[in-house]
Amino acid sequence: MQQQQIDRSSAWAAGLSRRHFTGLASLGLVASIGMAADTEAKKKKKKGKKKKKPQAPPQAPPGRTPTPEPETGDYRFAAAWKLADYGMEQVRTTWGMATDADDRLYVVDDLKHQVHVFSAAGERLRSWGSVGTGTGQFDWPMGVAVSGIVPSVYVTDYRADRVLRFDVSGNYQGMWNGSEGTAGVFDGPCGIAASQDGGVWVADDTRARIVKFSGTGTHVLTVKKRTDEPGYLDYPTSLVEGPGGDVFVVEPFACRIKQYTSTGAFVHAWGSEGSGEGQFQYPTGIACNASGQLLVVDENNDRIQVFDPSGNFVTMWGGFGTGPGKFSHPRGIAIDSTGAVYVGDRGNERIQKFVPA
Repeated sequence: MQQQQIDRSSAWAAGLSRRHFTGLASLGLVASIGMAADTEAKKKKKKGKKKKKPQAPPQAPPGRTPTPEPETGDYRFAAAWKLADYGMEQVRTTWGMATDADDRLYVVDDLKHQVHVFSAAGERLRSWGSVGTGTGQFDWPMGVAVSGIVPSVYVTDYRADRVLRFDVSGNYQGMWNGSEGTAGVFDGPCGIAASQDGGVWVADDTRARIVKFSGTGTHVLTVKKRTDEPGYLDYPTSLVEGPGGDVFVVEPFACRIKQYTSTGAFVHAWGSEGSGEGQFQYPTGIACNASGQLLVVDENNDRIQVFDPSGNFVTMWGGFGTGPGKFSHPRGIAIDSTGAVYVGDRGNERIQKFVPA
């Protein structure tokens, strides 16, 4: 049977591991779970066309029951709001959540090709965006970050291979596609994270690199390793800068977190596939609190794990279910200035808020 090439973004939408979708492809079952067999060339040709909506989120396996009591770790449930209450479609494949200095929450809605802004109490303040590749439009937005002394909102536009910049009210300010300086054009930019110096880090997954830019898109640094080097990036998707300037990168398919210095030197990695402490089943979002602890969304284990800056396990909370503090395929995560944690609980079509216990 001819080897099929998989649209990796469709695999992310289904929340599958690389092993799973590669195995399904070899059996000719890709179409049955909504994965495209397009080549990269076909993907480029399709830009500007309306994309098909991903299928419903993965359901729990037969016999799977809610976890009796979620672990709460050092956080307690505070509130939840359903996306349907705001007329939003389910935020399905995105990693995109961020907060600003005024504790407003920015959420990427990849199905409506919009950014939604909420207050800390869950009131939707405004939305902007539409489908397309024009000025201020999106073709599958993925990540969002708020950065700068005069804050700007940055959104990675995955299929259009670019980063767009807005003010906090949603007014378009500019864009770049990675070709500025010596970075080279993007190929599937996913996560984006604010830097303390007012710039942003971008996870350019297909090119297996992370790239730093100034707030206006000037290239600063590219971190890319050879496949035989320690620190090689295996389809990086989400990332965050810690208080000390180090950058922590999520590799969902490798079930791993990698740490780099602010100058791009590899420090170390941790994580493996599994359900134990410090293990992951498709990690996605990552955030860092004021004390430097890293909060990682462990999507297919339906939990949040907390680590110290060296990667040592601290605590976790969650479990599969629909009640407060439980999750169904969570993905995005953000932390505000009070330490409150927001989690995109996509399978339950809601955002949950947790506060330090």
